Amino acid sequence: MIAFHEDHPALRFWEQDGAYHLDVREYLRQGGRPYSLLLGCVRQMAPGDSFVVHSLFDPQPLRRQFARMGLLQELTQLEPEHWCLTVRLDAARPEPMVPEPAGP
Repeated sequence: MIAFHEDHPALRFWEQDGAYHLDVREYLRQGGRPYSLLLGCVRQMAPGDSFVVHSLFDPQPLRRQFARMGLLQELTQLEPEHWCLTVRLDAARPEPMVPEPAGP
């Protein structure tokens, strides 16, 4: 189960059809950098969880990072500025290999 506690009007988080969704499109338009928020969600994933990131563009650097973490991915473009990256935790891996936060 993924719990999301960030209270920002430009972020939208919901659960639908067994998947957790985080729409960061408006957040990106306002100059937000959602990387740490996305990692926070991924850290909570359990086998069988699906997490869908709604973005303005193909998040290639994020996809590379998720691949290094052992997450399964599927990318879909719904509109010119609406991309959905669905990630799942590989059932053979008990948890994602999330990098530790950088020190001070």
